[in-house]
Amino acid sequence: MSISTFVFFQSNKPDEGSFNATVLDVGQGLAVMIETKNHIMLYDAGPGYGSGGSAARFVVIPYLHSKGISKLDKLVISHDDIDHIGGVTDLIQDINIVEILGDELYFFDVIPASICHIDTDWSWDGVNFDILHPLQNNQFNGNNASCVLKIGNRRHSVLITGDIEYEAEDAIIELLSPELNSSILLAPHHGSVTSSK
Repeated sequence: MSISTFVFFQSNKPDEGSFNATVLDVGQGLAVMIETKNHIMLYDAGPGYGSGGSAARFVVIPYLHSKGISKLDKLVISHDDIDHIGGVTDLIQDINIVEILGDELYFFDVIPASICHIDTDWSWDGVNFDILHPLQNNQFNGNNASCVLKIGNRRHSVLITGDIEYEAEDAIIELLSPELNSSILLAPHHGSVTSSK
């Protein structure tokens, strides 16, 4: 596994069972690209700007183009705050997206969409993608309903937490404490005081 922050270079594709995680510098927001041997996904698309445009237009799409990527197998939308979903419209105008997974059903053009919950795990090329939150009978809303995703193989893992706050953190710890151990944690809610006490 490797992790980098917004670097324009052509890296080698991961081997079977390995993955690359790239956190893009989208300012106040989030966009994380995960690449396995044969698949690519994006977790969130960065913010939209009140003046027009988005981090997807100015950061995410140029980065994908620099790597020769024109298709995403999956787009995970953690929740509908503008700093996470704001770039989606620009993204889908330029990049072919096979499927959307989100905290609610999102309808962008004719892209198939489903709701993320604890039973929507999948594997690509020997890498596991485990949704750890929310439960199917989700009692949370807003930030606390964010899709929490753990990506891992036998050696490394990355835990992406969206904008969950104390209440969701406590629920996840109580339910899944042993499964939360990860090589890398992206701090909930950008390290806000409302999270990670």
